[in-house]
Amino acid sequence: MKPARLPALDVARGVALCGMAVFHIAWDLSAFGLIAVAVAAEPGWMLLARLVAGSFLLLSGVSLSLATREGLRIGPYLARVGRIGAAAALVSLASWWFEPQGVIIFGILHCMALAGLLALPLLRAPDWALAVLAGFMLLGGGVLRDAAFNAKGWLFLGLATKVAPSADYIPLFPWFGLVLLGMLAGRWLLGGAAGRLWHWQARDQPGPALAWAGRHSLAIYLLHQPILIGLLMALMPFFG
Repeated sequence: MKPARLPALDVARGVALCGMAVFHIAWDLSAFGLIAVAVAAEPGWMLLARLVAGSFLLLSGVSLSLATREGLRIGPYLARVGRIGAAAALVSLASWWFEPQGVIIFGILHCMALAGLLALPLLRAPDWALAVLAGFMLLGGGVLRDAAFNAKGWLFLGLATKVAPSADYIPLFPWFGLVLLGMLAGRWLLGGAAGRLWHWQARDQPGPALAWAGRHSLAIYLLHQPILIGLLMALMPFFG
């Protein structure tokens, strides 16, 4: 019998959190003028941001498959989506408060919450259908993109030709495709092809610390930036 949690998944999520923290530290240092690099315009840093976002979405898809392996419990499922949605609303409100010109309208948490709802009718879809839909989401945006989607109400799709600046913009095209691929990966894990992975335990550091972080990823996501910004604000007088 497979255990309730997959430690390797928690560790992977912890690694993604580390990547996120590194990027946000650099972003904050750049925003405060403490480093000369313009992180928001530097290709290497933006590639890291996309890799981190993609990792979170892929892992969220894996989690969807694993969490529903014994059947869908709609109450806990919707509660989880609701928590992510509430956190997304909090992020939007905080971004509006601190930087109205770059308010986060549809960031990674918004994408995860909506993806959780869109995935509901797909939890029992055949593998080939998930693969086809994933390919469509990953590649179809370039074909469907049109100025008709430039209005704010359509920004969640990712099909606009012009998007206002935002600190975090993760629309459905192409990012929902990674969630679908993650669902396929979760089915692969459940299929027994990675049997040893289920019994692996993170016993040596930093494994346990990463696993702990992975189990509390939403709280860490919400709290780490206010803590980092608060520390920088406290230290700014010493930097002149």
